Amino acid sequence: MYMSGKIENIAVFSPLWLVGGVEKMLATIMPEWGKKRSVCLVTPRVGVSGLPVPDGVLRVESPRKAGRRVDFWKELIRERRIDAVVLNSYEDVIPDMACLGKLGVRVIRVHHGAFAATAASRPLREWLEQSRELARADMTVCLTAFDAKALAALGYTRICVIPNPLPEAQTPVAPDRTTRKGTTVLYAGRLAVEKNIDKLIACFPKVVAAVPDAALWLTANPNSFSVREVEAMIAKAGLEGKAILRPMLNDPEPYYREADCLVLPSYREGFGLVILEAKRHALPTVMFDLDNIDSVTHGVDGLKAPLGDFDALAGHMIALLKDGELRRIMEKNALASLGGYELPVVAEQWERLFRFLETGEGEAMLERPSGSADAGKMVAALAAAQDEYQNSFYCFLHRHPAAAWLVRKMREAFPHSGPAWRVFRRVWVKALVPLFRLR
Repeated sequence: MYMSGKIENIAVFSPLWLVGGVEKMLATIMPEWGKKRSVCLVTPRVGVSGLPVPDGVLRVESPRKAGRRVDFWKELIRERRIDAVVLNSYEDVIPDMACLGKLGVRVIRVHHGAFAATAASRPLREWLEQSRELARADMTVCLTAFDAKALAALGYTRICVIPNPLPEAQTPVAPDRTTRKGTTVLYAGRLAVEKNIDKLIACFPKVVAAVPDAALWLTANPNSFSVREVEAMIAKAGLEGKAILRPMLNDPEPYYREADCLVLPSYREGFGLVILEAKRHALPTVMFDLDNIDSVTHGVDGLKAPLGDFDALAGHMIALLKDGELRRIMEKNALASLGGYELPVVAEQWERLFRFLETGEGEAMLERPSGSADAGKMVAALAAAQDEYQNSFYCFLHRHPAAAWLVRKMREAFPHSGPAWRVFRRVWVKALVPLFRLR
């Protein structure tokens, strides 16, 4: 049953406020909501890093521990008369959902798609059980139709699809690359283990062997890998001067303008906002063939390699750098395929969602996606998404109670990407995890 009533005051809860795709989406869309409603951003203090809070949006500091947020939510809802809460997170918001439901607030959860299974870093069966708890939200917003169908296969009934928007200020720009020789491959994202940065660096010498002037630009956005760790990977691969770490920018437009193609080496993505940012600058994308990402068409505005085949990924980078005519064609196609992601279009989809939650009526809401993904196929896809993590440092920590307790204490005491956390991770990986043959 949907609760009726106007939605006039919205709180957006994000345990982290980093330069990520969903966070960028929220930063873009919140000012649009603010034109008709009051909007506040709720984050723990440690979570505000790298991404500015949008102008006109009040930031409210929340407790980091879920158990301490119960009284916090009661007070916030009373003071600001909150009608709806948008949750940007995984299973760690289940206590918040239970609390908010009892307080009569509508709950909208932004689903991170296939990436969520990996981010959970826990055995598949346990994650599936947790995912069913998340189905209790008044509405789950999926970024792609594939993910909506997958959730329907898991028993979700209140689902809609709203993609990430391009910021309105980011109007399509087509740099003149006609006289430029293809040399520069750009990776624009976090230095994270799930993004396969280590494997990308390890395969790039093949690109340099075929295209001696080739260079790989990596945005220096530390996450599970620090800048020093990535520099060590570059040195090990013999790519000094070829793989270059660039300062992280909130809008990396200069990098897109100077690059010749974008590379996305991850095995799973929630949406891939970076693809749209690249298309805005007429930049073709080289990536793996991910079921839930349909914003790139192989051979039209980018090239897709079989999942996990880094030799093929390197081959696609070589093909684009060597073939100027192919790049020109794909650049035009990339710029022409941005329709449907404009900010006014996406903002109107959110308005229709709010109206649906206010009245229980609305033709745009997806209650039960037609052609829902087969449950067996979805489980297999989730299992494949976790293959890398099942033997990783992160999954090991989550699977062992004592280790999980230690991780929680470390994360409460230190920022996830801070120096103390990196020292802890390095000591654990080098000294203890090898004893269990997990790496």
